[in-house]
Amino acid sequence: MRERSSFRLLDAALSGDTAARKAVAQSPALRAELAALEHMRSLLQESSAGQTAHPFLAERVVRRIRSGAHREQILYGSLLRVFRPVVVAALLLIVSLAAYNITFRSTYTATPTTTEVMLGLQPVTLTEAFAADLETVFPANP
Repeated sequence: MRERSSFRLLDAALSGDTAARKAVAQSPALRAELAALEHMRSLLQESSAGQTAHPFLAERVVRRIRSGAHREQILYGSLLRVFRPVVVAALLLIVSLAAYNITFRSTYTATPTTTEVMLGLQPVTLTEAFAADLETVFPANP
């Protein structure tokens, strides 16, 4: 389709413009280029002689594009159905772990922060951190 429109533009420029025709007649390079273009045109016409677009091609393409959007909605719905139970289970697990940690926070030696309680971490003060005997935690010769 694009080749046809460019050939139409070339034909229109050469048919209406006498200066262009004179330039082609005077220049062997332009004549050779015009001959190459005409040869390309004939090759394109020969190769596309039996090819035609099917009827209602544009309507079918538009219908296919619109049905693609519908397919995305189906995919979104199926992903939502699959992952909804996973999200519910994860939330239940998080809430139950937080409840367990809050229940057993009385075993802490120091006053814990909310984060330490929720994650079940033992509170560490600066005094405990500097007084820790790292040789017992990380022995030099295992």
